[in-house]
Amino acid sequence: MGSTKAGVPCQCVYRSLVLLEALAEHPSARLTDLAREVSLNKATAHRLLATTQARGFVVQSELTQEYSLGPRIAELERAHSEATGAAMGTGEDKVVALA
Repeated sequence: MGSTKAGVPCQCVYRSLVLLEALAEHPSARLTDLAREVSLNKATAHRLLATTQARGFVVQSELTQEYSLGPRIAELERAHSEATGAAMGTGEDKVVALA
């Protein structure tokens, strides 16, 4: 999973998203492991994780210092589910529409 991509308008956002994807694959990970996996130096990975942590997208265990996805990810999932559910209608609406 490369850390850069040619033609990406905002490289720092791209790299932050790559880190979030890595955390989704490895629910709890150390900075060193995350940086290695996404091909970033530790200082860059740390800055990006600190920024996403400040917004609640990432949390860090005080005990283990490992990072994991934060509560804002679940909030986005709920918002996405509500938006797509509203756009597609509920299962009941579909049954009525087909009847």
